[in-house]
Amino acid sequence: MGVPNWTQFNPATAGPQAILAILGAAACAFSRTPARILRNLTSWPVLAALFVVATISVPMIIVGYIAPCGAMQDTVASGELLAGRTAYPSDLRPVVRRVVQENPPPATFSWLRGIQASHLNCLYELDLNAHPPLVPVAVEPMVAALGYYKPILIFQAISLVSLISMIWLWSNGFGIALQPRQWALVLLVLLGSEPVFEVFRGAGMSGLLAVLVVATWYLLRTEREGWAGTVLAIAACLKLFPLIAGGVFVFKRIRAILAFALSGLAILLGVFVLHGTAIFKEYIATAHSDIADYDWLRNNYSLFANIRYFLRGDQKLIEPLVIFVYASLLLVAGAALYRVRNQRAVCCDFGMALAATLMCLFSPVVWSHYFIILFLPFCIVSRYSRWWESRGASVAFFLLLASVDGAPLDKLSTLAGTDVFFSLPTVGVLAIFIWLSVEAFHLPAVANPQETRRPPFTPPKLRLGLQT
Repeated sequence: MGVPNWTQFNPATAGPQAILAILGAAACAFSRTPARILRNLTSWPVLAALFVVATISVPMIIVGYIAPCGAMQDTVASGELLAGRTAYPSDLRPVVRRVVQENPPPATFSWLRGIQASHLNCLYELDLNAHPPLVPVAVEPMVAALGYYKPILIFQAISLVSLISMIWLWSNGFGIALQPRQWALVLLVLLGSEPVFEVFRGAGMSGLLAVLVVATWYLLRTEREGWAGTVLAIAACLKLFPLIAGGVFVFKRIRAILAFALSGLAILLGVFVLHGTAIFKEYIATAHSDIADYDWLRNNYSLFANIRYFLRGDQKLIEPLVIFVYASLLLVAGAALYRVRNQRAVCCDFGMALAATLMCLFSPVVWSHYFIILFLPFCIVSRYSRWWESRGASVAFFLLLASVDGAPLDKLSTLAGTDVFFSLPTVGVLAIFIWLSVEAFHLPAVANPQETRRPPFTPPKLRLGLQT
Protein backbone atom coordinates (compact mmCIF):
# COMPACT_ATOMS: atom_id res chain seq x y z
CA MET A 1 0.00 0.00 0.00
CA GLY A 2 1.53 3.30 -1.09
CA VAL A 3 1.24 6.76 0.37
CA PRO A 4 -1.95 8.66 -0.60
CA ASN A 5 -1.22 11.17 -3.35
CA TRP A 6 -3.92 13.81 -3.20
CA THR A 7 -2.15 16.09 -5.67
CA GLN A 8 -3.01 13.65 -8.48
CA PHE A 9 -6.74 13.65 -7.71
CA ASN A 10 -9.07 15.63 -9.96
CA PRO A 11 -12.59 15.94 -8.44
CA ALA A 12 -14.05 16.73 -11.87
CA THR A 13 -13.32 13.16 -12.96
CA ALA A 14 -14.68 11.51 -9.84
CA GLY A 15 -17.73 9.92 -11.46
CA PRO A 16 -20.67 11.90 -10.02
CA GLN A 17 -23.26 9.23 -10.71
CA ALA A 18 -21.25 6.56 -8.92
CA ILE A 19 -20.99 8.94 -5.97
CA LEU A 20 -24.79 9.36 -6.06
CA ALA A 21 -25.13 5.56 -6.03
CA ILE A 22 -22.84 5.33 -2.99
CA LEU A 23 -24.91 7.99 -1.24
CA GLY A 24 -28.02 5.97 -2.10
CA ALA A 25 -26.43 2.89 -0.54
CA ALA A 26 -25.61 4.88 2.61
CA ALA A 27 -29.16 6.23 2.81
CA CYS A 28 -30.59 2.71 2.55
CA ALA A 29 -28.13 1.44 5.15
CA PHE A 30 -29.25 3.99 7.74
CA SER A 31 -32.95 3.88 6.91
CA ARG A 32 -35.29 1.56 8.75
CA THR A 33 -37.19 0.85 5.53
CA PRO A 34 -35.26 1.29 2.25
CA ALA A 35 -38.56 1.57 0.37
CA ARG A 36 -39.04 4.99 1.97
CA ILE A 37 -35.80 6.15 0.37
CA LEU A 38 -36.61 4.57 -2.97
CA ARG A 39 -40.00 6.23 -3.24
CA ASN A 40 -38.18 9.51 -3.83
CA LEU A 41 -36.23 8.32 -6.87
CA THR A 42 -38.73 9.86 -9.27
CA SER A 43 -39.01 13.10 -7.33
CA TRP A 44 -38.10 16.29 -9.15
CA PRO A 45 -34.96 17.03 -7.05
CA VAL A 46 -33.53 13.56 -7.79
CA LEU A 47 -34.39 13.82 -11.48
CA ALA A 48 -32.82 17.29 -11.58
CA ALA A 49 -29.60 15.94 -10.02
CA LEU A 50 -29.48 13.08 -12.52
CA PHE A 51 -30.14 15.53 -15.36
CA VAL A 52 -27.15 17.62 -14.29
CA VAL A 53 -24.97 14.49 -14.23
CA ALA A 54 -26.27 13.46 -17.66
CA THR A 55 -25.24 16.82 -19.11
CA ILE A 56 -21.63 15.68 -18.69
CA SER A 57 -22.14 12.75 -21.07
CA VAL A 58 -24.47 14.17 -23.70
CA PRO A 59 -22.01 16.80 -25.05
CA MET A 60 -19.67 13.90 -25.82
CA ILE A 61 -21.94 13.19 -28.79
CA ILE A 62 -20.56 16.37 -30.39
CA VAL A 63 -17.02 15.94 -29.06
CA GLY A 64 -16.95 12.42 -30.49
CA TYR A 65 -17.61 13.96 -33.91
CA ILE A 66 -15.37 17.04 -33.92
CA ALA A 67 -12.50 15.19 -32.16
CA PRO A 68 -13.09 11.54 -33.13
CA CYS A 69 -11.45 8.71 -31.28
CA GLY A 70 -12.32 5.00 -31.36
CA ALA A 71 -14.80 5.23 -34.24
CA MET A 72 -12.05 6.38 -36.57
CA GLN A 73 -10.51 2.90 -36.54
CA ASP A 74 -13.69 1.76 -38.30
CA THR A 75 -13.96 4.57 -40.84
CA VAL A 76 -10.23 4.53 -41.60
CA ALA A 77 -10.28 0.73 -41.98
CA SER A 78 -13.26 1.03 -44.34
CA GLY A 79 -11.46 3.69 -46.35
CA GLU A 80 -8.47 1.38 -46.68
CA LEU A 81 -10.73 -1.40 -47.97
CA LEU A 82 -12.24 0.99 -50.51
CA ALA A 83 -8.72 1.83 -51.66
CA GLY A 84 -7.83 -1.85 -52.04
CA ARG A 85 -5.58 -1.94 -48.98
CA THR A 86 -5.80 -3.96 -45.77
CA ALA A 87 -8.23 -3.01 -43.01
CA TYR A 88 -5.77 -4.37 -40.44
CA PRO A 89 -2.35 -2.73 -40.85
CA SER A 90 0.20 -3.74 -38.23
CA ASP A 91 0.35 -0.11 -37.10
CA LEU A 92 -2.71 2.03 -37.73
CA ARG A 93 -1.13 5.31 -36.59
CA PRO A 94 0.62 6.24 -39.86
CA VAL A 95 -2.58 5.47 -41.73
CA VAL A 96 -4.60 7.70 -39.40
CA ARG A 97 -2.10 10.54 -39.76
CA ARG A 98 -2.27 10.27 -43.55
CA VAL A 99 -6.09 10.26 -43.51
CA VAL A 100 -6.25 13.26 -41.16
CA GLN A 101 -3.72 15.16 -43.27
CA GLU A 102 -5.78 14.55 -46.39
CA ASN A 103 -9.13 14.97 -44.61
CA PRO A 104 -8.87 17.45 -41.71
CA PRO A 105 -11.27 17.01 -38.76
CA PRO A 106 -14.62 18.80 -39.03
CA ALA A 107 -14.58 22.56 -38.65
CA THR A 108 -16.45 23.82 -35.62
CA PHE A 109 -17.43 26.98 -33.75
CA SER A 110 -14.60 29.12 -32.39
CA TRP A 111 -15.66 28.44 -28.79
CA LEU A 112 -15.37 24.68 -29.40
CA ARG A 113 -11.94 24.73 -31.00
CA GLY A 114 -10.11 24.55 -27.70
CA ILE A 115 -12.14 21.49 -26.68
CA GLN A 116 -11.51 19.95 -30.08
CA ALA A 117 -7.75 20.48 -29.84
CA SER A 118 -7.58 19.04 -26.31
CA HIS A 119 -9.34 15.83 -27.36
CA LEU A 120 -7.60 15.14 -30.69
CA ASN A 121 -4.66 13.31 -29.11
CA CYS A 122 -6.84 10.21 -28.75
CA LEU A 123 -7.17 10.05 -32.53
CA TYR A 124 -3.43 9.77 -33.07
CA GLU A 125 -3.08 7.02 -30.45
CA LEU A 126 -5.17 4.51 -32.43
CA ASP A 127 -2.58 1.85 -33.14
CA LEU A 128 -4.75 -0.96 -34.52
CA ASN A 129 -8.22 -1.89 -35.72
CA ALA A 130 -9.56 -4.39 -33.18
CA HIS A 131 -13.02 -4.96 -34.68
CA PRO A 132 -14.07 -8.06 -36.67
CA PRO A 133 -14.29 -7.86 -40.47
CA LEU A 134 -18.05 -7.26 -40.58
CA VAL A 135 -17.55 -3.79 -39.06
CA PRO A 136 -15.27 -2.22 -41.70
CA VAL A 137 -17.20 -4.02 -44.44
CA ALA A 138 -20.55 -2.68 -43.17
CA VAL A 139 -19.15 0.84 -42.79
CA GLU A 140 -17.69 0.89 -46.32
CA PRO A 141 -20.86 2.33 -47.98
CA MET A 142 -21.06 5.08 -45.33
CA VAL A 143 -17.45 6.12 -45.87
CA ALA A 144 -17.88 5.99 -49.64
CA ALA A 145 -20.92 8.27 -49.44
CA LEU A 146 -20.14 10.50 -46.45
CA GLY A 147 -16.38 10.48 -45.95
CA TYR A 148 -14.48 9.62 -42.78
CA TYR A 149 -16.24 11.83 -40.21
CA LYS A 150 -19.96 12.09 -40.94
CA PRO A 151 -20.57 8.36 -40.35
CA ILE A 152 -19.63 9.07 -36.72
CA LEU A 153 -22.85 11.08 -36.39
CA ILE A 154 -24.71 7.96 -37.51
CA PHE A 155 -22.85 5.92 -34.88
CA GLN A 156 -23.84 8.43 -32.20
CA ALA A 157 -27.48 8.35 -33.30
CA ILE A 158 -27.43 4.55 -33.18
CA SER A 159 -26.05 4.66 -29.62
CA LEU A 160 -28.73 7.08 -28.46
CA VAL A 161 -31.53 5.09 -30.12
CA SER A 162 -30.05 1.93 -28.58
CA LEU A 163 -30.39 3.33 -25.05
CA ILE A 164 -34.04 4.21 -25.62
CA SER A 165 -34.71 0.87 -27.29
CA MET A 166 -33.21 -1.06 -24.37
CA ILE A 167 -35.64 0.58 -21.97
CA TRP A 168 -38.57 -0.09 -24.31
CA LEU A 169 -37.64 -3.75 -24.81
CA TRP A 170 -37.13 -4.31 -21.08
CA SER A 171 -40.42 -2.70 -20.09
CA ASN A 172 -42.38 -4.48 -22.82
CA GLY A 173 -40.70 -7.79 -22.13
CA PHE A 174 -41.97 -7.67 -18.56
CA GLY A 175 -45.27 -6.03 -19.45
CA ILE A 176 -44.48 -2.82 -17.59
CA ALA A 177 -46.20 0.49 -18.35
CA LEU A 178 -43.61 3.13 -17.49
CA GLN A 179 -44.83 6.60 -16.62
CA PRO A 180 -42.96 9.65 -18.03
CA ARG A 181 -41.01 10.23 -14.80
CA GLN A 182 -39.99 6.57 -14.69
CA TRP A 183 -38.81 6.75 -18.29
CA ALA A 184 -36.85 9.88 -17.38
CA LEU A 185 -35.30 8.18 -14.34
CA VAL A 186 -34.01 5.13 -16.22
CA LEU A 187 -32.84 7.14 -19.25
CA LEU A 188 -31.01 9.71 -17.11
CA VAL A 189 -29.32 6.97 -15.08
CA LEU A 190 -28.05 5.45 -18.32
CA LEU A 191 -26.99 8.78 -19.84
CA GLY A 192 -25.12 9.80 -16.70
CA SER A 193 -23.14 6.58 -16.36
CA GLU A 194 -19.44 6.28 -17.11
CA PRO A 195 -19.96 3.47 -19.69
CA VAL A 196 -22.34 5.63 -21.73
CA PHE A 197 -19.96 8.60 -21.40
CA GLU A 198 -17.24 6.43 -22.93
CA VAL A 199 -19.59 5.17 -25.66
CA PHE A 200 -20.39 8.74 -26.73
CA ARG A 201 -16.78 9.88 -26.43
CA GLY A 202 -15.50 7.11 -28.69
CA ALA A 203 -18.66 6.83 -30.84
CA GLY A 204 -18.29 3.12 -30.21
CA MET A 205 -20.61 0.19 -30.81
CA SER A 206 -21.12 -0.97 -27.21
CA GLY A 207 -24.56 0.68 -27.13
CA LEU A 208 -25.55 -1.22 -30.26
CA LEU A 209 -24.21 -4.49 -28.83
CA ALA A 210 -26.12 -3.91 -25.59
CA VAL A 211 -29.44 -3.39 -27.38
CA LEU A 212 -28.80 -6.46 -29.55
CA VAL A 213 -28.28 -8.53 -26.37
CA VAL A 214 -31.48 -7.12 -24.85
CA ALA A 215 -33.31 -7.71 -28.15
CA THR A 216 -32.13 -11.34 -28.16
CA TRP A 217 -33.53 -11.74 -24.64
CA TYR A 218 -36.82 -10.08 -25.63
CA LEU A 219 -37.24 -12.21 -28.74
CA LEU A 220 -36.50 -15.40 -26.80
CA ARG A 221 -38.92 -14.42 -24.07
CA THR A 222 -41.67 -13.79 -26.61
CA GLU A 223 -40.94 -17.13 -28.34
CA ARG A 224 -39.50 -15.67 -31.53
CA GLU A 225 -36.49 -17.96 -31.52
CA GLY A 226 -35.54 -17.58 -35.16
CA TRP A 227 -35.24 -13.81 -34.89
CA ALA A 228 -33.36 -14.19 -31.59
CA GLY A 229 -30.76 -16.39 -33.26
CA THR A 230 -30.38 -13.96 -36.15
CA VAL A 231 -29.97 -10.93 -33.88
CA LEU A 232 -27.37 -12.68 -31.75
CA ALA A 233 -25.46 -13.74 -34.87
CA ILE A 234 -25.25 -10.09 -35.96
CA ALA A 235 -23.99 -9.11 -32.50
CA ALA A 236 -21.38 -11.89 -32.52
CA CYS A 237 -20.12 -10.82 -35.95
CA LEU A 238 -19.75 -7.22 -34.76
CA LYS A 239 -17.83 -8.28 -31.66
CA LEU A 240 -16.93 -11.85 -30.77
CA PHE A 241 -17.89 -11.99 -27.09
CA PRO A 242 -21.71 -12.15 -27.64
CA LEU A 243 -21.02 -15.73 -28.80
CA ILE A 244 -21.26 -16.61 -25.10
CA ALA A 245 -25.03 -16.06 -25.20
CA GLY A 246 -25.31 -18.85 -27.76
CA GLY A 247 -25.04 -21.26 -24.85
CA VAL A 248 -28.52 -20.21 -23.74
CA PHE A 249 -29.95 -21.68 -26.94
CA VAL A 250 -28.85 -25.16 -25.83
CA PHE A 251 -31.76 -25.24 -23.39
CA LYS A 252 -34.56 -26.30 -25.75
CA ARG A 253 -34.10 -23.49 -28.30
CA ILE A 254 -33.41 -25.52 -31.44
CA ARG A 255 -34.81 -22.94 -33.88
CA ALA A 256 -32.61 -20.27 -32.30
CA ILE A 257 -29.54 -22.48 -32.75
CA LEU A 258 -30.34 -23.07 -36.42
CA ALA A 259 -31.04 -19.37 -37.08
CA PHE A 260 -27.86 -18.38 -35.23
CA ALA A 261 -25.71 -20.80 -37.22
CA LEU A 262 -27.26 -20.01 -40.61
CA SER A 263 -27.20 -16.23 -40.06
CA GLY A 264 -23.61 -16.30 -38.87
CA LEU A 265 -22.53 -18.39 -41.85
CA ALA A 266 -24.39 -16.08 -44.24
CA ILE A 267 -22.61 -13.02 -42.80
CA LEU A 268 -19.20 -14.69 -42.97
CA LEU A 269 -19.89 -15.86 -46.51
CA GLY A 270 -20.86 -12.34 -47.53
CA VAL A 271 -17.60 -10.93 -46.15
CA PHE A 272 -15.67 -13.74 -47.85
CA VAL A 273 -17.28 -13.04 -51.23
CA LEU A 274 -16.36 -9.36 -50.96
CA HIS A 275 -12.83 -9.64 -49.57
CA GLY A 276 -11.72 -13.27 -49.56
CA THR A 277 -9.98 -15.11 -46.73
CA ALA A 278 -7.19 -12.55 -46.33
CA ILE A 279 -9.34 -10.20 -44.24
CA PHE A 280 -10.02 -12.98 -41.72
CA LYS A 281 -6.35 -13.94 -41.43
CA GLU A 282 -5.37 -10.30 -40.93
CA TYR A 283 -8.03 -9.86 -38.26
CA ILE A 284 -6.85 -12.94 -36.33
CA ALA A 285 -3.28 -11.63 -36.35
CA THR A 286 -4.47 -8.22 -35.14
CA ALA A 287 -6.62 -9.77 -32.40
CA HIS A 288 -3.60 -11.61 -31.02
CA SER A 289 -1.65 -8.36 -31.03
CA ASP A 290 -4.54 -6.57 -29.31
CA ILE A 291 -4.56 -9.07 -26.44
CA ALA A 292 -0.78 -8.96 -26.07
CA ASP A 293 -0.74 -5.15 -26.02
CA TYR A 294 -3.57 -4.58 -23.56
CA ASP A 295 -3.85 -7.54 -21.19
CA TRP A 296 -1.42 -5.87 -18.78
CA LEU A 297 -3.30 -2.57 -18.48
CA ARG A 298 -5.06 -1.99 -15.16
CA ASN A 299 -8.03 -0.30 -16.82
CA ASN A 300 -8.57 -3.53 -18.73
CA TYR A 301 -11.30 -5.00 -16.51
CA SER A 302 -11.28 -8.52 -17.94
CA LEU A 303 -11.01 -11.45 -15.58
CA PHE A 304 -7.93 -12.67 -17.44
CA ALA A 305 -6.14 -9.32 -17.02
CA ASN A 306 -6.90 -9.28 -13.30
CA ILE A 307 -5.69 -12.84 -12.77
CA ARG A 308 -2.53 -11.91 -14.64
CA TYR A 309 -2.08 -8.87 -12.40
CA PHE A 310 -2.48 -10.72 -9.10
CA LEU A 311 -0.18 -13.53 -10.25
CA ARG A 312 2.36 -10.89 -11.32
CA GLY A 313 2.51 -12.31 -14.83
CA ASP A 314 3.59 -15.82 -13.78
CA GLN A 315 2.81 -17.73 -16.97
CA LYS A 316 3.09 -21.14 -15.28
CA LEU A 317 0.19 -20.30 -12.98
CA ILE A 318 -1.90 -18.05 -15.21
CA GLU A 319 -3.03 -20.65 -17.75
CA PRO A 320 -4.23 -23.37 -15.34
CA LEU A 321 -5.90 -20.84 -13.03
CA VAL A 322 -7.68 -19.10 -15.92
CA ILE A 323 -8.95 -22.45 -17.20
CA PHE A 324 -10.13 -23.42 -13.71
CA VAL A 325 -11.89 -20.12 -13.02
CA TYR A 326 -13.55 -19.89 -16.43
CA ALA A 327 -14.67 -23.53 -16.29
CA SER A 328 -16.05 -23.03 -12.78
CA LEU A 329 -18.11 -20.03 -13.84
CA LEU A 330 -19.45 -21.90 -16.87
CA LEU A 331 -20.30 -24.88 -14.66
CA VAL A 332 -22.20 -22.71 -12.18
CA ALA A 333 -24.11 -20.94 -14.96
CA GLY A 334 -24.90 -24.23 -16.70
CA ALA A 335 -26.11 -25.84 -13.46
CA ALA A 336 -28.33 -22.86 -12.65
CA LEU A 337 -29.92 -22.90 -16.11
CA TYR A 338 -30.31 -26.67 -16.14
CA ARG A 339 -32.24 -26.42 -12.89
CA VAL A 340 -34.80 -23.98 -14.38
CA ARG A 341 -34.73 -25.40 -17.92
CA ASN A 342 -38.43 -26.34 -17.80
CA GLN A 343 -39.43 -22.73 -17.11
CA ARG A 344 -38.81 -21.16 -20.49
CA ALA A 345 -39.20 -17.51 -19.49
CA VAL A 346 -37.16 -17.93 -16.31
CA CYS A 347 -34.43 -19.85 -18.14
CA CYS A 348 -34.36 -17.12 -20.78
CA ASP A 349 -34.10 -14.36 -18.13
CA PHE A 350 -31.25 -15.93 -16.18
CA GLY A 351 -29.53 -17.37 -19.23
CA MET A 352 -29.21 -14.04 -21.03
CA ALA A 353 -28.36 -12.16 -17.81
CA LEU A 354 -25.62 -14.62 -16.84
CA ALA A 355 -24.31 -14.56 -20.41
CA ALA A 356 -24.15 -10.75 -20.33
CA THR A 357 -22.07 -10.79 -17.15
CA LEU A 358 -19.73 -13.39 -18.65
CA MET A 359 -19.29 -11.17 -21.71
CA CYS A 360 -17.81 -8.57 -19.34
CA LEU A 361 -15.54 -11.16 -17.72
CA PHE A 362 -14.40 -13.62 -20.38
CA SER A 363 -13.38 -11.20 -23.11
CA PRO A 364 -9.58 -10.81 -22.87
CA VAL A 365 -9.95 -7.03 -23.18
CA VAL A 366 -12.79 -5.27 -21.33
CA TRP A 367 -13.04 -1.47 -21.30
CA SER A 368 -15.46 0.46 -19.10
CA HIS A 369 -17.90 1.10 -21.97
CA TYR A 370 -18.54 -2.66 -22.19
CA PHE A 371 -20.45 -2.39 -18.90
CA ILE A 372 -23.46 -0.90 -20.66
CA ILE A 373 -24.23 -4.55 -21.46
CA LEU A 374 -24.92 -5.04 -17.73
CA PHE A 375 -28.24 -3.22 -18.14
CA LEU A 376 -29.99 -6.57 -18.65
CA PRO A 377 -28.39 -8.34 -15.64
CA PHE A 378 -29.39 -5.46 -13.36
CA CYS A 379 -32.96 -5.70 -14.67
CA ILE A 380 -33.11 -9.46 -14.07
CA VAL A 381 -31.58 -9.16 -10.58
CA SER A 382 -34.18 -6.53 -9.75
CA ARG A 383 -37.10 -8.61 -11.01
CA TYR A 384 -36.24 -11.75 -9.06
CA SER A 385 -34.48 -10.46 -5.93
CA ARG A 386 -36.90 -7.58 -5.09
CA TRP A 387 -33.90 -5.89 -3.51
CA TRP A 388 -35.94 -2.83 -2.52
CA GLU A 389 -37.60 -4.87 0.23
CA SER A 390 -34.33 -5.57 2.07
CA ARG A 391 -31.85 -3.14 3.57
CA GLY A 392 -28.85 -5.34 2.81
CA ALA A 393 -29.94 -6.08 -0.76
CA SER A 394 -30.66 -2.38 -1.39
CA VAL A 395 -27.20 -1.39 -0.20
CA ALA A 396 -25.62 -4.14 -2.31
CA PHE A 397 -27.53 -3.06 -5.42
CA PHE A 398 -26.44 0.56 -5.19
CA LEU A 399 -22.84 -0.41 -4.47
CA LEU A 400 -22.81 -2.69 -7.51
CA LEU A 401 -24.11 0.19 -9.62
CA ALA A 402 -21.26 2.32 -8.31
CA SER A 403 -18.63 -0.37 -8.87
CA VAL A 404 -19.34 -0.85 -12.57
CA ASP A 405 -19.63 2.89 -13.16
CA GLY A 406 -15.89 2.86 -12.83
CA ALA A 407 -14.64 6.42 -12.63
CA PRO A 408 -14.43 7.17 -8.87
CA LEU A 409 -13.13 3.67 -8.13
CA ASP A 410 -10.25 4.21 -10.52
CA LYS A 411 -9.37 7.40 -8.67
CA LEU A 412 -9.04 5.48 -5.40
CA SER A 413 -5.89 3.95 -6.85
CA THR A 414 -4.39 7.42 -7.17
CA LEU A 415 -5.41 8.39 -3.66
CA ALA A 416 -4.17 5.19 -2.02
CA GLY A 417 -1.00 4.86 -4.06
CA THR A 418 -1.92 1.35 -5.29
CA ASP A 419 -3.69 0.10 -8.38
CA VAL A 420 -5.46 -2.76 -6.61
CA PHE A 421 -8.65 -0.68 -6.72
CA PHE A 422 -8.74 -1.06 -10.49
CA SER A 423 -10.04 -4.58 -9.86
CA LEU A 424 -13.21 -3.33 -8.15
CA PRO A 425 -15.28 -3.15 -11.37
CA THR A 426 -14.34 -6.75 -12.15
CA VAL A 427 -15.26 -7.76 -8.60
CA GLY A 428 -18.58 -5.96 -9.11
CA VAL A 429 -19.33 -7.94 -12.27
CA LEU A 430 -18.44 -11.18 -10.48
CA ALA A 431 -20.79 -10.17 -7.64
CA ILE A 432 -23.63 -9.66 -10.14
CA PHE A 433 -22.92 -13.12 -11.57
CA ILE A 434 -23.01 -14.66 -8.10
CA TRP A 435 -26.21 -12.81 -7.19
CA LEU A 436 -27.92 -14.03 -10.35
CA SER A 437 -26.73 -17.59 -9.72
CA VAL A 438 -27.99 -17.59 -6.14
CA GLU A 439 -31.38 -16.28 -7.24
CA ALA A 440 -31.62 -18.99 -9.89
CA PHE A 441 -30.80 -21.75 -7.39
CA HIS A 442 -33.39 -20.37 -4.95
CA LEU A 443 -36.17 -20.67 -7.52
CA PRO A 444 -38.33 -23.82 -7.54
CA ALA A 445 -37.35 -26.26 -10.28
CA VAL A 446 -40.96 -26.20 -11.54
CA ALA A 447 -42.99 -23.00 -11.49
CA ASN A 448 -46.28 -22.76 -9.64
CA PRO A 449 -48.81 -21.55 -12.27
CA GLN A 450 -50.88 -19.74 -9.67
CA GLU A 451 -47.86 -17.75 -8.45
CA THR A 452 -46.72 -16.80 -11.92
CA ARG A 453 -50.10 -15.22 -12.67
CA ARG A 454 -50.15 -13.06 -9.55
CA PRO A 455 -48.11 -9.82 -9.71
CA PRO A 456 -45.71 -9.40 -6.78
CA PHE A 457 -45.90 -6.63 -4.26
CA THR A 458 -44.85 -3.20 -5.49
CA PRO A 459 -43.57 -0.59 -2.99
CA PRO A 460 -46.04 2.32 -2.78
CA LYS A 461 -45.42 5.12 -5.28
CA LEU A 462 -42.38 3.32 -6.70
CA ARG A 463 -43.51 1.43 -9.74
CA LEU A 464 -40.18 1.57 -11.51
CA GLY A 465 -40.68 -1.44 -13.72
CA LEU A 466 -38.58 -3.68 -11.53
CA GLN A 467 -41.32 -6.29 -11.39
CA THR A 468 -44.35 -7.50 -13.35
